[in-house]
Amino acid sequence: MYADFLRYVDEDLVVILSTNDSTVRGGQIAHALARLAHGESVPLPAAPNAAAKPLGDSPRETIARAWIDAFNAKGFDAMHAFRAEHGVTPPGTEMAEYDRRLTETREHLGTLAPDGVVGTSNDGLDVRARSTTGPTVVLHFKFNSDGRVSGIGVEAGD
Repeated sequence: MYADFLRYVDEDLVVILSTNDSTVRGGQIAHALARLAHGESVPLPAAPNAAAKPLGDSPRETIARAWIDAFNAKGFDAMHAFRAEHGVTPPGTEMAEYDRRLTETREHLGTLAPDGVVGTSNDGLDVRARSTTGPTVVLHFKFNSDGRVSGIGVEAGD
């Protein structure tokens, strides 16, 4: 099962996607619908088992690798440092809520080992990773015009 709720307050746009089919790549579909609603062209997604291009040294790929390292680190200090250096925190967002979500995601996924890049767009980078708890995940990094991370979606597969 998968559900996603994307709300773009400044643009009066809401995207809601829900499915009971675990093979559907819901996160990619929801974000693609939002991009279409914003007038962007959307490339077809890579097949689930598509070959991943190894993470290179581009700025976005370096940031993705830094996020995975911060995710795998114990405690919250590494992730707080990552957010300060590379992230955009929406106004009114409580750090305690970020920490709660991080703890929950770490409990579900364990640690992550990147397979590589499986997709790119004008404002995004998709990285496939293996988790120590079993599921393969696709990390959807969204970047703002300054190259900072404005959002990360985690899509767990089978």
